[in-house]
Amino acid sequence: MAAREARRMTNKTPPEGTTLFLIGMSMPRLRHPGAWLAVFLAMPRMLMYLKG
Repeated sequence: MAAREARRMTNKTPPEGTTLFLIGMSMPRLRHPGAWLAVFLAMPRMLMYLKG
């Protein structure tokens, strides 16, 4: 197996003042939907709010 080459790659530098939001969730216990179901169901509304 070939060794991976460690390097950084980017497209273009974003314009000054650009903000990046990383939105996501984790579901470490899939068998416990009470721990993550509310966030999962609210995610589409949160994304629409941030988009608009």
